[in-house]
Amino acid sequence: MAHIPNNVSVLVEELIDWNSRTWDLSSISHLISSEVERGIRRIQIGRRFGCDIFIWPVTKNGVFTVRSAYHHIHKPHVIRNTGAGQSHSINNKCWKLLWKLPTFPKVRHFLWRALSSAIPTFLALFKRKIKNSPMCPMCGLMEESMEHILFLCPWVETVWFGSSLGLRIDKQAFTTLDNWFLQFSSSFCIKNDRVWALTMACFLCWSIWKARCNFIYQATPLNPAVIIKKAMDTASDFFGTQCTTIFSKPDRLPATWSPPQIGVVAVNTDACWVDDFKGGFGVIARNHHGILVGGLAGPLRTESALMAEALALLAGVKMAMDLNLKVVDFRSDSKMVISELQSPLTSPCRIWRIAVIIDEIRWRSEYFDHVNWTWSPREANCAAHAAAQLGNKMLGSHNWLETPPPSLTLVLRNDGLPCPHVA
Repeated sequence: MAHIPNNVSVLVEELIDWNSRTWDLSSISHLISSEVERGIRRIQIGRRFGCDIFIWPVTKNGVFTVRSAYHHIHKPHVIRNTGAGQSHSINNKCWKLLWKLPTFPKVRHFLWRALSSAIPTFLALFKRKIKNSPMCPMCGLMEESMEHILFLCPWVETVWFGSSLGLRIDKQAFTTLDNWFLQFSSSFCIKNDRVWALTMACFLCWSIWKARCNFIYQATPLNPAVIIKKAMDTASDFFGTQCTTIFSKPDRLPATWSPPQIGVVAVNTDACWVDDFKGGFGVIARNHHGILVGGLAGPLRTESALMAEALALLAGVKMAMDLNLKVVDFRSDSKMVISELQSPLTSPCRIWRIAVIIDEIRWRSEYFDHVNWTWSPREANCAAHAAAQLGNKMLGSHNWLETPPPSLTLVLRNDGLPCPHVA
C-alpha cells in the first residue's frame, strides 16, 4: 500500500466509502502528495469480510521463496528514462510483442534499443554531457527523445498519415513508446491485420530513424514521400522473400462470435488499458438468437491490463445481475482471468494482484442459477473490444438495452447476427 506520512493519524476504514467501494481521501488530501494519492486509489477495495494477508509482490502468486528473493536482488530491472526524466518500466507484453514480430533482425534490434533507451538521441547524449543541447535538430522545438523522433516531431506526422497505415498521431494522449505499441496492437481484432500493421509500423520507425541520421550527418533533406517509399520497399522485400505464408492459414477459419445455447445469454467483456489512469471497459450481452440484450461501456482507472480485464468481467457480472439474467455464459479474451475463475472455489487465486476482484466475481456469481466462464479469442470478441475503446473516451459509464451507440452497430452486424436499427 502507498505510504502515508507518520503525522497522519487516521484509520484506513475512515478513508473508504463502503457504499460505493471507493476511496474517500478528502480528509487527508492536503497532507499527502498527488503521487501518494494515486498510489492509494490504485488499491482495489475488496468485500468487508475476510482477513488481510501478507503478500510477496515479486512472485505472481504472492508467496515468498528464497529463490525469488535471490533473483529479485541480483536480476537487473529493465528500467529506462523517459523524455521527462522519470523512471519507466517496460511492460513485459511489449517485449513479447516485439520478439514475435516478423521483421528483419536489424529492425527488431533497433526497436529493442529504442525501448531500452540505448539510442544516441540528442537528449541521451546531453544527459551524458556529450552534447551541449538536448533540442531536436530537425524542429528545434522539443527535446530529442525517441518518442519525439519517431512520433512527435512535426515532419513525422506526414510520414505516418501518408503511409498505408494512414495514422494520425494523437500528441496529447501520447505517453511512451511501449505504451503506444501496446495500444496500437490492441486496436486490431483480427490477428493477421494486427501483425501486418505492427510490422509496417516497425519498418516506418526504422526508415524515420535512418532519415534522421542522414539529415544530421549527411545533410540529406527530409522528404516524407521518399521515407514512405523506402519503408514500403523494405517491407515488400521482406514479405516477398521471407514471409509469404505469415498471413495465410488456409487450414484454420477465422474465429467469429457464436450464439450460446437456447435459454443462455452470452455476456462478452473486454478492456482497453493505456496506463494507470486511462482505460475503458465494454460489455455486450446477446441471447441465443444473437439479439442484443444489453450493453455497457465506461472508463477504467487501474494499474495493469490484467486488472482491467478482471474489472471488465466484474462489470459484466454486475450488468447481468441488473438484467436479472439467470443462466449466463461469461466470455473474455483474457486467458489468465478465465483460468482463475475456472479453477475450483477452494483454490486460492494464483495471481495476487487480481485476487480481490476474482473473489468478488465469484461471490456475485452465486446470484445465477448456472454460470459458465469461457475464453474467447480476440477475433470473436470484437463487439466488446469496440465497446471498451468507446468506454476509454467516456467520462462516465453508459448502458443501453436495445439500441447500441452508432459506432457499435457495424461491429455487431459484422458478427453476422441481427442488430437493432439505428436511425
